[in-house]
Amino acid sequence: MANDKPAPSPNDEYLLYQTLIGAWPFELSTADYGENEAKAFCERIEKYMLKAIREAKRSTSWINQNKEYESAVSSFVETLLTPGPRNRFLDDFAPFQRRVARIGLWNSLSQTLLKLTAPGVPDIYQGNELWDLSLVDPDNRRPVDYKRRQQMFESLRGTGDTSDASSISGLLQAPEDGRLKLYSIWRTLCLRQEQPDLFNKGEYLTVTIEGTKADHVVAFARRSETSSLLVVVPRLVATLLSGSDSPPIGEQLWGDTRLLLPFRGSGTRYRNALTRQILDLDATINVASLLAEFPAAICVSA
Repeated sequence: MANDKPAPSPNDEYLLYQTLIGAWPFELSTADYGENEAKAFCERIEKYMLKAIREAKRSTSWINQNKEYESAVSSFVETLLTPGPRNRFLDDFAPFQRRVARIGLWNSLSQTLLKLTAPGVPDIYQGNELWDLSLVDPDNRRPVDYKRRQQMFESLRGTGDTSDASSISGLLQAPEDGRLKLYSIWRTLCLRQEQPDLFNKGEYLTVTIEGTKADHVVAFARRSETSSLLVVVPRLVATLLSGSDSPPIGEQLWGDTRLLLPFRGSGTRYRNALTRQILDLDATINVASLLAEFPAAICVSA
């Protein structure tokens, strides 16, 4: 309580829970939620909440600061985020947050690949080559760990220019480490460099989607005078996976869902830039064959 009113207020408490869901670092699970990590994250959230409640101007503000209310909110945050045997909140929160975060990874990957392949000039904010769970400033102005990104990229490049099932599976088994996103950006940017006319001047073609999981697919095509491209990514992953932690891949998941291509691919071979898989695309193709190993497909005429 502060000034005989609940502190935090219901609205501010709701904001806090939303913030924790979105900003929770991947390494902070119930098993390895260490004291130093907990303290650093708690300080970030306290600063963010102080900024948010002051700017909301409901219980405090930058000009008329309600120190009692602000202190109560900070105390509430610290109590929630201090690990210990009596902290039942973290035990309840962590499993739910992990499920939401895993769904967010697949959706974020789809958005990234759509941005890199749709008409227009793509842009990636500094540091966003990996998953970035920053809040607004000053949180998002923290220095980027470029050394970590360089080391990770060199490790990916060390696997060679060919991708096999085991290397792809390794990316999907630990998507939280960011290699999956970095790998996808790398492969797609390489394709853009190989096919400048296709991405700079290629027309955009709609793709018709049919089948039981049609609502869970985004697909389109690009075509230039010399080549063509098919892009396929999943959407609405939460209901698609129905609580499963598995990636959105495989025949069992996609079933009879299929694409009706705006061009006939008969006689032309296509290469999936993300898996290096070679495909013969006809006027109709099953999504299960495109998303058999990887939760996205970017197929260019070979």
